[in-house]
Amino acid sequence: MAKAKPVPRKASKAQIGSGLDALFGGKRLDSKEEKNLDKAIADAPKETIAALSKDFAYLSVDKIHANPDQPRKEFEEQPLQELSESIKVHGIIQPMTVRHMGDGTYQIISGERRFRASQLAGLTEVPAFIRTPNDQELLEMALIENIQREDLNPMEVAYSYYRLSEDYDMTQEQLAQRVGKGRPTVANYLGILKTSPKVQKAIREKKISIGVAKTFFGIKDIALQEMFLNEILTKGESWNVRKIEEEAKNYKKKKTSRPVRQPENEDLKTVKVAFQDFFGTKQVQVKLDGKTAKSGSITIKFTNQEELESFYKYVE
Repeated sequence: MAKAKPVPRKASKAQIGSGLDALFGGKRLDSKEEKNLDKAIADAPKETIAALSKDFAYLSVDKIHANPDQPRKEFEEQPLQELSESIKVHGIIQPMTVRHMGDGTYQIISGERRFRASQLAGLTEVPAFIRTPNDQELLEMALIENIQREDLNPMEVAYSYYRLSEDYDMTQEQLAQRVGKGRPTVANYLGILKTSPKVQKAIREKKISIGVAKTFFGIKDIALQEMFLNEILTKGESWNVRKIEEEAKNYKKKKTSRPVRQPENEDLKTVKVAFQDFFGTKQVQVKLDGKTAKSGSITIKFTNQEELESFYKYVE
């Protein structure tokens, strides 16, 4: 294999392209060639990456690691094993895309499923396109690539949108433009993060669709959301989306899923005894405000400075 020439700083695209030709076209990089690649990227990153984008290289598996911020978190075992068996026979048909980390290692941007399957297949090297995006671009590229391939679970898409909007202070409009989706679509995904954990679990397990999940947005009470979810799952296919939307309106009108329970005398006595035991005094009074029992007061009476100081020691 021809050896790559070091790329000078401010080199032209033509110079860089010719200097890296020997590294790509499905060829494998030895340690010296990898160092030349590292230097080329350090000296002229934009031009070098432009050259790299035209072809791929074979990289050692032990130099590649997963992106901790990869939107996709779940990989089903059986499909992964099936892909592994296919790779054993046919190899990797579509190269991965990785991020050059500047220390001789690479971080996966897209293709983690292929990478995992390659490890199961016992491969020692994999084909990959090399990029050098910053952290925001890295997450965006992973998100966009997976959304386009429909590989992501809806909840993973939602969390990725949230990460981009929060970490990089992006509005829904800006986020929509970056990922190539309509603003309402982005808003819907972000909206499901405000639903009950049980609703989110149903979305993750694909028991309800994003369209159905939208009907929960106007139901503020979490317990009501869970009651509505249970009803949807119980009715099954007998409820279409239109019927679910109609039922959701009824749930939105409800103020709370259950009335506030008036504490019984035994409840008040239990609280009173607990305070008496803790402070070592019988001078404890528990009083409720009004009929709703939403608020009240607990009073501890003391008769001298010494008694007050003893109470203070209990809570000190």
